[in-house]
Amino acid sequence: MKSGRKWVGRPGVPCQAAIRGAFLLAVVVTTAASAQDPDPPVALARVTGTVFDSVANRPLSGALVRVILASDRTVGKSATTDSAGRFRYDSLAAGTWLASFAHPVLDSLALDPPIARIDVRVDGPVVPLLATPSAATIIGGRCGVPVDPELGLLYGVVRSARDELAAQGASVSVEWPEWVIKKRTFSTELMRRVVRTDSGGHFVACGVPANSTLRALAWREGDSTGVLAVQLPPSGLLRQDFTVAPAELVAVEVVIDSATRERVMVRRGAAEVTGRITDVQGRPIPQAIVRVLGSGVPARSGSEGAFRVERAAAGTQTVEARAIGFEPVRQTVELRDGETHAMSFTLSPQLVRLDTVRVMAGRTVPTAVTDFERRWRGGGGGGGGGVMMSGTTVRERATIFVTDALRAINGVRAVPIGGFCQRILMKGIHGENCSPVVYVDGVRVPTDDVNLVVDDFLPLSEVAGLEVYARSAHAPPQFSDPGGGCGSVVVWSKSRFEGVEPRRAAPAGR
Repeated sequence: MKSGRKWVGRPGVPCQAAIRGAFLLAVVVTTAASAQDPDPPVALARVTGTVFDSVANRPLSGALVRVILASDRTVGKSATTDSAGRFRYDSLAAGTWLASFAHPVLDSLALDPPIARIDVRVDGPVVPLLATPSAATIIGGRCGVPVDPELGLLYGVVRSARDELAAQGASVSVEWPEWVIKKRTFSTELMRRVVRTDSGGHFVACGVPANSTLRALAWREGDSTGVLAVQLPPSGLLRQDFTVAPAELVAVEVVIDSATRERVMVRRGAAEVTGRITDVQGRPIPQAIVRVLGSGVPARSGSEGAFRVERAAAGTQTVEARAIGFEPVRQTVELRDGETHAMSFTLSPQLVRLDTVRVMAGRTVPTAVTDFERRWRGGGGGGGGGVMMSGTTVRERATIFVTDALRAINGVRAVPIGGFCQRILMKGIHGENCSPVVYVDGVRVPTDDVNLVVDDFLPLSEVAGLEVYARSAHAPPQFSDPGGGCGSVVVWSKSRFEGVEPRRAAPAGR
């Protein structure tokens, strides 16, 4: 819709038009001149209106609305919107005015302030319309392709933590799993898009899936961010800035058993994170684990909930807080070497989700559940060498992580990596340590990144079933290791089982 179009209605009747995906400045002009004064020296008008953020579907409070007389740019007035997005001018001279507004949300979307022309008269109300492009228009304009409602745009600026200057020529990698059909079977492929920044440090990643979680990483030469989880909203439009910084790669020795040790690499720096962890009532949570993902040394909170994470890598990083009995929380932060970043976490208690009671009458049990039960009754897998658990059993055996439930299974080790995550190890065909393949809801997922472990795929509260095959030969063909060298871990979600609790023994009457 063109910004110069006017909507004229009856006096006292507000305009009902709504602009989706835009900012709306609705201005109603009524005369303020005295009816008893037949010839006032200057015709004045009262202007009221509202600034609305239709991308977030809410009024914009705190917006600075500025009007300037078109014939004399030195004449102008300002007003600030209230909590409902309303503003008001009590007296504007008749004539043509230019109106615009400023708000941080415009900066967050990298948009220039819109401008509208207002003709202030005394013979009736005028409702001019001022709108920025919608999310779909921005995506189409920047990507140069017709807008697909399922695809979006991730864009922003990459800067260097060394000097805060734009990082020209930096790379931004965006990854996400995508379902594909191959030979009548479902599988996932890890899609990856790498874009580079321009001279101003700006990057544009088009064609990423809307309303989904992406894994992002930015780097330039030896400087980089941590691996970040970026949530793209349903509108598909998101600005995310990154700060890259150098980090020291440190080899951490992981003790697997008395005879075996393994070295993994972590990123460390000179940044520090401090803060406090409380519950929703404001009470401190002691013994919570706080870590900067992929770097530094994890910390535990004290009796007052205070924590301090040292030697964290600088740049854009993800900080995670976990505690037994509470839902984990992650926050994205900007860290600087030699500086302490203060933050706080409020953890909510884990919801006690009762597994759905199976009611057979009038309902068909999902095929995924019946197949799971068939393998369970057969001892797990074709070779009978698997270990299978319902979601209830997994939660009874685990404490914080899904991988806790795998402890004490013959041939399986849950090994802490640098103290801040757990890696599952099994034995290969030649007796060497190996990482099992992982399937979630029957689909194989990648596990070749130290920052991507079994616990990242599904929270403990959402697990409906678990299958563990310590040897490749024990796994069913559909869940085996394609390389044939290691075992498998198969995790099933409650949504895939449609809330049905699997049973080992077949109910009577099936």
